[in-house]
Amino acid sequence: HFILKTPSICIFGQSLCYPEGGGHFWVYLNWALGFAANGCKVWWLDSLDPSLPEPEASRLIGILKARLAPYGLDDSLLLTSTTAKPLPQSLAAYAPEKAEDADLLLNFRYSATHETLRRFKSTALLDIDPGLFQYWNSAGQLPVQPHDFYFTIGETVGTPGSPIPDLGKHWHKVHPCVCLDQWAPEPAAPDAAFTTVTHWYSKDYVIDPDGTCYDNTKRAGFLPYAEVPKFCNAPLELVGCFTEHDHEDTALLRSNGWRIRFSSQVCTTPADYKKLIVGSLGEFSAVKRSCLRFQNAWISDRSVCFLAAGKPVIVEHTGPSAILPDASGIWRFRSPEDAVKAVNSVLADYQNQCAEARRLAETYFGAKANAEKILKVVL
Repeated sequence: HFILKTPSICIFGQSLCYPEGGGHFWVYLNWALGFAANGCKVWWLDSLDPSLPEPEASRLIGILKARLAPYGLDDSLLLTSTTAKPLPQSLAAYAPEKAEDADLLLNFRYSATHETLRRFKSTALLDIDPGLFQYWNSAGQLPVQPHDFYFTIGETVGTPGSPIPDLGKHWHKVHPCVCLDQWAPEPAAPDAAFTTVTHWYSKDYVIDPDGTCYDNTKRAGFLPYAEVPKFCNAPLELVGCFTEHDHEDTALLRSNGWRIRFSSQVCTTPADYKKLIVGSLGEFSAVKRSCLRFQNAWISDRSVCFLAAGKPVIVEHTGPSAILPDASGIWRFRSPEDAVKAVNSVLADYQNQCAEARRLAETYFGAKANAEKILKVVL
């Protein structure tokens, strides 16, 4: 252990203009709480379109500050412009200059401008989309300003034989993190299911060397497992950003036994997202096709919240891993038959699997320990 002299960390995320993303907020909050647990002063930086009408800007700021308040971070909110045009003078209280003496800007926003980055003594990019980020950047589709340090949650990024481009950079490895104190295990709700929260569609894409652009949506990931609930001894559930255009898909899933809920009705707030996870039996999830092709040993920020809450995670296999088990706390399946076996095996040993899930969270994914990894590199 080492002692730091009150370092100051500015986290640059994007939650302000996505107030319906209760789970999205937790991605940044878990990291913020991890740095705070290491004795850091934490600033929360977000961006705003200066052309947004003032009443709407005030509404969004109010929502975000209210969500930060329980963690003592409401007075840490700073705002920068999404364009070259400055923010209105009425928002001067949120000027990022307040954090210019911060030891580090930890950037989750790949689109951060030079104007924003140059304000800080040191900058680090944290890649939370391993494989996709490097692919887009190498193809010139996602240009990124230079940073002093590069971190990734991708276990295989920069390793020999990995299909993921390393971009000629030295990648420091961390894990997706969860604040263990905030996600203490609780009993599942009486009507609990294995569930997950997902976007059904997305704009993510990858073009194969032969020029084929393949479907990289969660829809494409889940449909091969449409019939799995028929053979499981517990309900499976999808909480998704479904629309009226997805009627055929949701009808097909329901006909095969899936519970379908709309995320807009269930988990738009951070508290509701947490309630959904803590009350579940565990997580069941397929992955995007890019995770299979890049073999990135994927584990999501959502899955580690399930683990911390003592909920087993059953997720599609995405390649060899030094830390992810295949059948203990985390169960990784390769086929519908594997998926059914995993669900029923977890249920047959449920209490032990819950304990193992929490142990994995404590061993690898604690926010304090992962934030400390970053501090040791940059300070």
